[in-house]
Amino acid sequence: MCSTNKCIGCRICYSKCPQKCIDISVKSVVIKQENCLYCGNCFNICPKHAVRNR
Repeated sequence: MCSTNKCIGCRICYSKCPQKCIDISVKSVVIKQENCLYCGNCFNICPKHAVRNR
């Protein structure tokens, strides 16, 4: 999973991530791939569909 330029920085994805592997310190969040479980929670919750599968 990775964030795209559609990200508005709402941080909803962070609240749904079981690993908390999403860096919310920047507007377009960054998903730390080395900790990602690829569960799809961030993908399913994103209101702007800014998360995509790699």
